[in-house]
Amino acid sequence: MAAAGVPGTWESSTERVPMTPAIAARLGAGPGDPAMRTVYTFLGGGKPVMLSVSWEPAALTTGTAIMLPEEGPHAGQGVVERMAVIGQQITRAEETVAARPALAAEAERLGIRPGGIVLTITRTYHTDQAAVETADIVLPAERYAVTYEVPVR
Repeated sequence: MAAAGVPGTWESSTERVPMTPAIAARLGAGPGDPAMRTVYTFLGGGKPVMLSVSWEPAALTTGTAIMLPEEGPHAGQGVVERMAVIGQQITRAEETVAARPALAAEAERLGIRPGGIVLTITRTYHTDQAAVETADIVLPAERYAVTYEVPVR
């Protein structure tokens, strides 16, 4: 947002929830294991531009300074920086990008028409040993393109 000259910020809420089977599979955990789930609405110029729901294994973060991603001394830092605080060195991230019609709640939060096409990004961060965070990101396709830079070595 800053590169485009648009002031950006976000709203979030975090709660401890049991992992669904799909989230548990992405994190290498058991269905029902506890996770810290953070729901984000990212704003550009005060308007919703992106949604994200993030899950971190509670077994990894409970009782640490990073347990609540948007509170405490490391609030607002990225996943890589936060996990480093507790000795988790992220070595790779994997993403799957797709498109689909927006769900009614997503369309309402993003201010787009119901059923409008959204880009979805499923992202999971890994250390050499395990997945430490996974997120579902939603962007209105009519407003954005996704650009990647991929290292070749």
